[in-house]
Amino acid sequence: MERVLLRALSIDDPEFEAARRLAAEALAQQPAWFEHLGVFPALQILAFAGPATRGSGGDPAQKALLAETLLKENKPPTESEVQSAIQEIQERVIEGRLRELRALIPEAERRGDFAELALLTQQKLDLDRSLRQLHNQKPPEQ
Repeated sequence: MERVLLRALSIDDPEFEAARRLAAEALAQQPAWFEHLGVFPALQILAFAGPATRGSGGDPAQKALLAETLLKENKPPTESEVQSAIQEIQERVIEGRLRELRALIPEAERRGDFAELALLTQQKLDLDRSLRQLHNQKPPEQ
């Protein structure tokens, strides 16, 4: 996932601009989905820097990771590969929050905090619904 996004955001080829734009827009709209990724600083630099400044600035370790990633890959990702990577990241974030909620709900029940219990349960239901919607959007495996 990280490599797909790094490659997509490194593109200066007009043929793959839609993939780059998709990744940049996802980072701009939902940065919290990506904050847990080790390459998040590099993603931000690539997403928000102009073509002339994408290679400059940033942490040397992030630059090395980017260079290694780009050297290993021979073609830019397609728009559908970028969409799949974004969706997988979103699913992981939702699943992590669901794990947290599953731990918090019994604690609220034990304390008898019914207002908190109702809030946590509603959040869990909303996330369950979001996860189902994401799974329904996935293209069939080939």
